[in-house]
Amino acid sequence: MRKILIFSLIITLLFSMTTGVFAIEKNKEDIYNTHKILLVTDKGLQEISIEEYLQKTGKAFNIKKTTTNKIFSYSNFIIKPQKITDDYYVYIENSTGYRSRPDLREIVSNIQHNATSSESQFKIKSSTTVGYEFSGNLNYEEKQAVKIGMSINWNSSESYEETHTITLKPGEYGWAEFEPIMEYTTGTVKHYNWLGTLLDSKTTTLYVPVEKNGKAWGYIHLITSYTKPF
Repeated sequence: MRKILIFSLIITLLFSMTTGVFAIEKNKEDIYNTHKILLVTDKGLQEISIEEYLQKTGKAFNIKKTTTNKIFSYSNFIIKPQKITDDYYVYIENSTGYRSRPDLREIVSNIQHNATSSESQFKIKSSTTVGYEFSGNLNYEEKQAVKIGMSINWNSSESYEETHTITLKPGEYGWAEFEPIMEYTTGTVKHYNWLGTLLDSKTTTLYVPVEKNGKAWGYIHLITSYTKPF
């Protein structure tokens, strides 16, 4: 029995080590396949190094602490004057800032393939739209409370569209991926009845897209690889 237990522990350890190495190698592959990284700025597209990208995306930035306590009445907001028996909602904002969203990174262009025997340049056309996103299961009234009570500006969507030139070696594939940078507000929505009794409380984060020079703010990753992405 003891031998079986020791054997099981060894197998588990080896599996975890293999998984960890695979994850590291996958991250390395993503970086090594990066041909160029561009950042959308107020002055247009700016090329940045991989080191700059890793430094910028290592943590949230431009964080500002705020405390907001605004009351939203669903009845008053939609049609009629507020009644004394109406429920009401309060959004308490804890923090705001800007954050890159690698979880939303996706291919946004056609995929080119250099089937020739020499290095060649190809055009890739990129196009995508970035929308807002609430975390948690909020109903309409709760979402309205956040939008009215938050200190950041509301924005429902922004688009990115551009044609890039990429150099491919024989046999390589090339494409563009977009990773948005979004503004966020994090806080708590509280639902009270007309007597001031707390009925519900939910923590949420709202992400909204940001516009820079007429485009959605974010990173454009120009990727080259001998393997087709899908």
